[in-house]
Amino acid sequence: MGIDEVGIWQNHVLSAAEVTQLYNSGVPTNLAADEGGYASSADLTHWWRMGDEDTYPTITDNAGSINGTMTNMTSGDIVEDVPDGSD
Repeated sequence: MGIDEVGIWQNHVLSAAEVTQLYNSGVPTNLAADEGGYASSADLTHWWRMGDEDTYPTITDNAGSINGTMTNMTSGDIVEDVPDGSD
């Protein structure tokens, strides 16, 4: 198991409805777009998808400019499958 879809919001606390919308039964959602109970995309400052649509060895910051670098990994370690919520 690993960490997926990490977001940081500036000076903002997400409401319970926003957290529920973003969790989306374990299926990643677009943090950059307000949808359903989520209305905080304007406060999103950093968003790393942790492999989804990244190019090894860079972990792209999809909302800001602080890219990460994969360490102790190979390109084959990237998993792009999305959980279906039944796990």
